[in-house]
Amino acid sequence: MPKNGPIIIVEDETEDQELLKDVFEELKIPNAVRFFDTAASALEYLVSSLEKPFLILSDIYLPKMSGLDFLKRIHEDLQLRKKCVPFIFFTTGSNSSMIEQAYLMNAQGFFVKPITSEQLQQSLNAIVDYWKFARLP
Repeated sequence: MPKNGPIIIVEDETEDQELLKDVFEELKIPNAVRFFDTAASALEYLVSSLEKPFLILSDIYLPKMSGLDFLKRIHEDLQLRKKCVPFIFFTTGSNSSMIEQAYLMNAQGFFVKPITSEQLQQSLNAIVDYWKFARLP
């Protein structure tokens, strides 16, 4: 996993995309950030791109293909699985069943989007810092 690869964000809400973009800029995270408003477009990018992403942050509530279905499709594709890209859910709500299902499908994290900008910065900074230091194949 290249630590300098792009951060893939799958988020269908334009306002949330803008907020996330601003926070990544404020945190001065050097990785490129690529936004996709559907899981299908993100999946197409992952399959066709030669880039090796640093991590994937995905909403769970997405149109047409949910975040859980997106994760399942990644794990069904041997080439995508071999990239060993950390997959983290970053979503507006959750319940224990959904969280359990995400981890049973090998998600590497599940976070509920914080309400305040400060909490959002703290969450994203912690996620990125963790994966900067983690060792993966």
